[in-house]
Amino acid sequence: MKNIILTILFCNVLIFPQQNSVGLISKTDDVSDGYILLNPISLKTTYLIDNNGEKVHEWKSEHNALISYLLPNGNLVRTIFLNNENFDGVGGSTGGIEILSWNGEIIWNYDLSTSNKMLHHDIEILPNGNILAICWKKINLERMLKLGRDPELHFDHDGNILEELWGEEIIEINPISGEIVWKWNVFEHVVQNFSDTLENFNSVSQNYQLIDINKGHTGDWLHFNSLDYNEYLDQILITSPFSNEIYIIDHSTTNFESSSHQGGYYEMGGDILYRWGNPAMYDMGDFDDQKLFFVHDAHWIDEEKGIIRFFNNGGGFRNYSTVETIQTPLNEHGKYDIDSSGVFSPIKSKIDYNEGSFDTFFSAGISGSQQLSNGNILICEGIKGKVFEIDNNKNIVWEYVNPVNNSGILNYNESPSRNPLFQVRKYALNYGVLNEKELIPYGPIESYNILSLESYNEDYEEVLIKNYPNPFNSSTKISYFLNKSSDVNISIYNILGEKILNVKNAFIEKGHYSFNWNLKNKDGQNINSGVYFFIIKTDEANISHKLILIK
Repeated sequence: MKNIILTILFCNVLIFPQQNSVGLISKTDDVSDGYILLNPISLKTTYLIDNNGEKVHEWKSEHNALISYLLPNGNLVRTIFLNNENFDGVGGSTGGIEILSWNGEIIWNYDLSTSNKMLHHDIEILPNGNILAICWKKINLERMLKLGRDPELHFDHDGNILEELWGEEIIEINPISGEIVWKWNVFEHVVQNFSDTLENFNSVSQNYQLIDINKGHTGDWLHFNSLDYNEYLDQILITSPFSNEIYIIDHSTTNFESSSHQGGYYEMGGDILYRWGNPAMYDMGDFDDQKLFFVHDAHWIDEEKGIIRFFNNGGGFRNYSTVETIQTPLNEHGKYDIDSSGVFSPIKSKIDYNEGSFDTFFSAGISGSQQLSNGNILICEGIKGKVFEIDNNKNIVWEYVNPVNNSGILNYNESPSRNPLFQVRKYALNYGVLNEKELIPYGPIESYNILSLESYNEDYEEVLIKNYPNPFNSSTKISYFLNKSSDVNISIYNILGEKILNVKNAFIEKGHYSFNWNLKNKDGQNINSGVYFFIIKTDEANISHKLILIK
């Protein structure tokens, strides 16, 4: 095994600023209790972190993932990236789903990545354990022209004919059998007024329940990016950033009914029950009436009242983002009343968060939000990898920046870039298995290494260091594990690189050890609040761990 050689870079000047630029940025007493599930897109590891930004659990996989969800039993569901040259380079393309146990074992995986179909973006776990997923389905030029697509829409900038159109399917997968038990296909719910000699000819404005096949993008037509399920109404909410709309469809239908215009509890088959955001998509408005701009993560925050929240990115339209809420016109029958004008209400949304400036709040793509039980809102500003929680007065009470980019794990004071998060979820302390597990913080994700790495062997099993509590204010127990017997020097340094305490200098056998630090330095004096480093030097490596003292 190749050794790791690391060199301490200490000097008697300040070697880095104390303030983090990644990891935990700020925290107040008003933050909600719970754990954040953090899924760095560029890493094959998913983390569960506490409000101090410390890891309490992690899952390692063979695949990178776009999104992860934690089940009450401790299993982790991830949408994983699979290579598929037929959908290469398209944002949100995944291809697979995997379920990992709490201990990281693969329980189940599912692939749908062929020449004309591919899973992408979001999934939704249903109460019965089944999984809703979004799937692209390609049709060729001949088929889309029969459906009423205007051939003039199918030329690229160089005048070449585009040979395919990507539609959307919503599928429901039984994770036990792997069977698709329900599906919905957008091409079965389209309308066109281009030619009365082709299929689906009708008035667009008088058929709001259908999608005009001649509106929107070519190629990747609608680009659905999120799903939500309303158990109370048995309805599915879909987000489309390319049409700048959200859609609600009926889930109570059979497969036959979902492909038709009749049946199901709401008697409309698989047709659209409600749509909002861009009435120009059904010829009932123009750009001035558009409300959604490259929208992401629409979800119900009150299922019975029909209240929906979404992240209105603004990408391609404006230089700021907003988090907004709408009250849908839900009636006592679970249907949605349309105004006499032929447009669904509301006319305006409620702005939950908006700084109105590119510099302060803008993510052109991805992103999302979550309503928390204490009334706070968790917001993911995805492109920046920034997660923050706001209170009812829109004050930021917790802020965190993803410390992982496509180069790996960042040092705590590095300027972050290329560190996106698709979305983030927070789970209450008493959520399922979290109420049963002993979740001990064992350090942040970001590096606080004041060591330079000259050579690295990824198979080397590091010395493991953790301390509890961290941050601390009276004492802390530092635990460490040596993976082999070695001469060891253990010391504590301050942020200036000055050694303040020599803990041990001896030959130590392989094993687990601990040390209780009473916050005294080598002269027996009490130390001040600040950041300190517990450093272990072995024959093969020097490893550091950050300690935070708050008095």
